[in-house]
Amino acid sequence: MNIINTTETCIHVCGVTLITFLSFIYSSVNASTINPLSYSSGSLNYISTSHYEPGLIGEGGILDTAYGLENLQRIDDNLDRYWNVSGAEVTVSSVAKHVGFSQNFGFIDGNGNFSSLLFVPDMNTQSSAFTINDSGSPFRFGLDPSGSPLFSSDPLDNIYCHGHSCSQPNDHMVSWLITDGVYAGDYVLAWEDLKHLGDHDYNDLVVRVSGASVVPVPSSIVLLMSGMLGLASVARRRNKTNSINDRN
Repeated sequence: MNIINTTETCIHVCGVTLITFLSFIYSSVNASTINPLSYSSGSLNYISTSHYEPGLIGEGGILDTAYGLENLQRIDDNLDRYWNVSGAEVTVSSVAKHVGFSQNFGFIDGNGNFSSLLFVPDMNTQSSAFTINDSGSPFRFGLDPSGSPLFSSDPLDNIYCHGHSCSQPNDHMVSWLITDGVYAGDYVLAWEDLKHLGDHDYNDLVVRVSGASVVPVPSSIVLLMSGMLGLASVARRRNKTNSINDRN
């Protein structure tokens, strides 16, 4: 029995289970003391502008045209990883798509299974819905673009490995709360559909979500998960070294 491989597997599997469980407990106990809309500038992803297609942010951009910038509040990127079902059902609607790839948007349940809600080969207005019986709670949102792997609203799921080298977590989704207007209380999710975040424009698919709320994952859990991923990396390197020594 290879203890190192077993330890590495346990770190990964137990870590994913732990963050799901702790985020649920934390949101249930501390929901009244957490402000999911408070953030510092250091925790927001950079969003680029494009000269060839509509930009996501800024005056006259996708968000401004659809909802008005004055009616939107950006969610801290550390706080939109996991989501709860807060209504009888969660409804998702396509808002914009500016990319050649087909976009397959859905949710990822607690067992890591992806369920498609919107398939958007070309931009068209469409909606879909699901209940807590479908997704469980908390859950993650996911995007499966043609030609790329499945992306998750949790950056810790978006780590790309080649051989014994792995990337940093990649955050493929940014979000806003709609604070006023017809869709007040809904959220807007905007996605970047290329590995390693491509051109950072986050206008590849934009959807509106109602009946869901963010589950704030505290920084202590994020640090714990980062530490566990670091241990897994060390285990991989140690395993590689031992394999080389065994051959010599």
